[in-house]
Amino acid sequence: MVDMNKELLHTGYRLHLVFDETVQDIRKDPDNWIMINEKNIDQIFSLISAYHKIAATITTNTRKNGLPAHLKSASDDTLKVMDTFNDEILTFDNFANSSEHIKAGTRFFRAVNYTNELLLELKL
Repeated sequence: MVDMNKELLHTGYRLHLVFDETVQDIRKDPDNWIMINEKNIDQIFSLISAYHKIAATITTNTRKNGLPAHLKSASDDTLKVMDTFNDEILTFDNFANSSEHIKAGTRFFRAVNYTNELLLELKL
């Protein structure tokens, strides 16, 4: 049986790497942030979709069978990382769709930076 918790973390991490690359590219060339987003958008949306499918499976299984043991015993650090991945998705969505791109972009950059700091602390 697949450990959905690990799958969610792996997918979230792969998405984080794309977000981090996007942020680094925008920092190098802020005037072309739209083109940089466009370059990565298909991969980002594919990973977000995969992330949501796994999360939905976990939610459905939890509703049917109760909270699984591996989630009950998940460390606070694991749950915190999942929260930061969720925050990255939400802030990216706001960045991509907001008319206030500078504010939304700043929030997205902060979310990615925070995840980088957390992962560095945890050495994942």
